[in-house]
Amino acid sequence: MKRSLVEKRVIVTGASSGIGRELAKQLVSSQAQVLATARRETLLHALKQEVTSLGVGGPLHYLAGDITDADFRAQLVEHAVTLWGGFDILINN
Repeated sequence: MKRSLVEKRVIVTGASSGIGRELAKQLVSSQAQVLATARRETLLHALKQEVTSLGVGGPLHYLAGDITDADFRAQLVEHAVTLWGGFDILINN
């Protein structure tokens, strides 16, 4: 049975490049709501612009920071709570 990702709230770490970036794009195209995170804000911004220019899929938000920092992890979760009231899926890439 294939699960639907429509309207699922997903945090993707390591989303500035490679597998994380591609996962974020695929999730957005599957109508998921994505909160992308990585250390390089300029690359996250470029990802958001790319996804937005395609005009298909769910929204992509981003928050730059270092996931190994406990304060940033708390901030990331709080951001997801503020955006969506929580999250359904965490992809630690």
